[in-house]
Amino acid sequence: MKSLPSTWPPPFEARFETYSAFNETATGALEGSMSWPRINQSAAFVVHPSLLSLDEVRAIRGALPESLPFEQHEDSVDGYAAHELWVWNDGEYTTQRRAGPDPGGDGHKQQMAARAALRPLLSTLMTERLAPLVTARYGRGVCGAAGCVACSSLIRRYLPSERRVHPQHFDLEALATVVVSLSLTEDEYEGGLFVHTGGQARPQMLDLHRGGDAVVHAGDLLHGVRVNSGSRWSWVTWFGNDGEGEGDAARQPQRRPRDERATLDARERNWLKKVYADSRRRDEL
Repeated sequence: MKSLPSTWPPPFEARFETYSAFNETATGALEGSMSWPRINQSAAFVVHPSLLSLDEVRAIRGALPESLPFEQHEDSVDGYAAHELWVWNDGEYTTQRRAGPDPGGDGHKQQMAARAALRPLLSTLMTERLAPLVTARYGRGVCGAAGCVACSSLIRRYLPSERRVHPQHFDLEALATVVVSLSLTEDEYEGGLFVHTGGQARPQMLDLHRGGDAVVHAGDLLHGVRVNSGSRWSWVTWFGNDGEGEGDAARQPQRRPRDERATLDARERNWLKKVYADSRRRDEL
């Protein structure tokens, strides 16, 4: 696993802009999209202000002291330590997998205690708030008769002494991703989640600094995280269908169904892969 360079990340203030081209819906949600160059394709996302209450955010953060040793397995995007705490994986409550640097040791016991504290609260929120939101957006033709289901769910943190960047990437294996801000105050960090379409366009930062604000997007959105100062905490959940939706996700709910409303054709997918490869060569933002 790679070690973080002492000068990483470089200053980025001049390279990012704040996304502002939202359309507000009747429910108060903020719809946005990023248009890809050269192809007739756009990647949509929706920001839901105050999806969780600040009291709910405090309850989640209360189970996550900064001293808690997070998992440090190799991140699949950039090869650095992930600094995550997985609570569900492939639809199952996590007990042993991704145990961190000391499986069976004190760190693992602390992780399991945190998972046990988080499980009832996160389970209720996923079932009663996140899943209906995803199902309403993508429809039961994609999600299945019972609606979309949470496949994997984890807590991510970005502390000054740990990682500050999660390079831009696609969540191609998820039907949808929900990211919830776990900030206790709006000035807890500077930077955050950004969206991009490659090329020379400036990455667009999403303002999710209020605890409980959430963004929902599909796997075709190029996105990443960049923290300039402070500490950022977020709750990330990936959704699939219930096994009866359209496509080949019936027995593998962690995969995206091959439905025209939820995936890309071969030409578009190859283009996105090329953009992704080019963007990583350009110093990974």
